Order: sequence, then C-alpha cells, then structure tokens
Amino acid sequence: MTRVVLVTMGLVLPLLALEALVRALGPVLPGDYQTATFTAAETAGPQNRPYAAGYKRTSEFTTQVRVNSKRLRGPEIDYIKPPSTFRTVVLGDSFMFALQVDEEETFTARLGNYLAQTTGSDRSFEMINGGADGWTTANEYVWLTTEGYRYDPDLVVLAYYVGNDPGENADRVAAITPGGRILARELDSSIWHEARLQLSERSILWNLLEFGVLAKVASPPDAKRERRDDASFRDPSEDRKKRGWKLSEDILGVLRDYCAQRGIRLMIVGIPTAGQITTADEPATPLADIGHRIGIPTVDLLEPFRHEEKAMGRELYFPKDQHWTAEGHDLAARIASAELRRWTLVPGRTSQ
Repeated sequence: MTRVVLVTMGLVLPLLALEALVRALGPVLPGDYQTATFTAAETAGPQNRPYAAGYKRTSEFTTQVRVNSKRLRGPEIDYIKPPSTFRTVVLGDSFMFALQVDEEETFTARLGNYLAQTTGSDRSFEMINGGADGWTTANEYVWLTTEGYRYDPDLVVLAYYVGNDPGENADRVAAITPGGRILARELDSSIWHEARLQLSERSILWNLLEFGVLAKVASPPDAKRERRDDASFRDPSEDRKKRGWKLSEDILGVLRDYCAQRGIRLMIVGIPTAGQITTADEPATPLADIGHRIGIPTVDLLEPFRHEEKAMGRELYFPKDQHWTAEGHDLAARIASAELRRWTLVPGRTSQ
C-alpha cells in the first residue's frame, strides 16, 4: 500500500508542479499548443467558452486570449449602449476571433481605430467582436438574432471567408423556411465530449495534451494543406459548392431583412484564401455578385490583398496557419473603413 501511494505521489506531484509553472509563467514550454479551450462544439454549434483565458503558442506566433462572460473575445461590454456612441458588431469565424494575433491587433479593434481616426465624427466608435472559431454564416445570423441584437448595434459587418463558409453552410444548414427560419443540422454530443469540456476548464495540462500532442497524432500526413484551398480540400463535390453558395445567398438575404427591419446598417467583407492571393489565376468567387443581387454593400478583399502583397511584399497570412497576420488584419480594417465611409454607413462630423 505504501509503495502504491509513493508511486502515485511520484506521478501526480510533478504534474501538479508543471501545471502551477505554466499557470504562473505562461507558455514557457516548447512546441505548438494552447493552454485553454476558447471555443467548443455545443448542441447549437460551436460557441466561445465564457471566461476562457490562456495562451496560443505555435512556431509562428504566441498570443494571449481572453473571452468575457458573454462569450465574446475581449473585455466585458454592457448591453446598454452609452450615449453618443456608434456601436458596431463584427460577425465572423476564426478570422475574426483571431487566435493568431493579440486583441488590439484584430480586425475588429483596428477597424474601430480607423473609424475614430478618419470619419471626423464626434461620436465614439465602440466595437464588439462577434467572431467564433468554426462558425458558419448561419451561426452568425442565429447569434445576432438571439444575443447580438441586445447590444443595440448601429452597424453589422459580416466577414465571409470564401475558403470554407460555402461548404460549411451546405454541411450545417438543413433548410431555410419560407418565413426565413434557418433549420440547422443537429450536432451529436457524447459523454466523452462532455468529459473533455470539463477537463479543459480545470487543467492547463489537459489543454497542452489535447492541443499539443493529440492534435498532432490525429492530423493527417498532409495537414499542412489544411486551409490552402479549404472548400475544395474538404470536399471537391461541385453539388456541395453550388448548394453552399445558394444557401449563403439565402442566409445573407435573411440577415439583410432582419437588419433592415431594425434600422441596422449592414456590410459584407469577403475574405480570400491565402491560395487566392499567391496564385494570380485563381478566380474571384460569386460573393461580390451575390452582394449586388441582394443589395448589401460588399467588399471583396481579393484584389487589394493581391496588390498589397505584390507591391509591398507584406506577409498577410501566416504560411502554416493560413490565417491573417497582424498586417493582414490591419490592411483589411483599413480597406473596410474606407468602404464604410464611401457607402456612408458610418457617421461623419455632421451625422447624427
């Protein structure tokens, strides 16, 4: 019995010491991992974890991330909008949640800075990051209509990633009813899934194991291609792509109607894949045409990004991770700010 206790203590005490070390000093261990689970699959789809806080470390970047009590990346924000404030909600997936950059470097934060600097308005610009890793356009619409509206936004900017949003809309949306209700395909839950969530909430070491070790074991040999051309990599089916783009148009139309009924201004920002930027003969997607057909101001970042990378030699995407660098976020925010002013979707000095 004594030997069992000693062996157990010999195994447990070093693990507890390592847990305490990482909690105290941050991502000091080598390797690719994160120390918390920031987003997890739930019955209603992927959701940010309230109060999640920790680090993401890779060979390309190290960031500190926090999620507030209302499941938003960033500080706490009251539902009640302060006087003389123009409030913008930014919707999107992992590009907007932006694990790859610090909070102040995200598209959402940089867009707020550009609007404050360039509009000449006396109003304050308050930004809300409504992005979550793994979200589709349907998830973003549902969040806005069940939670996001409570912030009383004046403007919604929806970031649409052309790499996987069409395919994932096709995979996760069962149908859209004549009244505009989006019927989602239900996600399965399991005892193992719930156990993982409980462990991730309580142990940094578990997150190191899951995101640093198990993720590598589970990755396919060609994992480096993961997001090179996400739509075709995941499923080359032309029917899936066509259905995904049609569903995307329908969902965006429902979003347009929802915003119009509440006096909320709306703009779409189209995010190209890294492969489109580096390959000149990669064609544009139907997103700009969709925006024109359904009457939503739409910014396609493809050509401005190509020009910037060619003319300035700036690295806008991390080569391995395939998400924006801080320079990519900044350029996208600068372009979006200019387009918002051109479309008069944000107040100027004489606007009320």
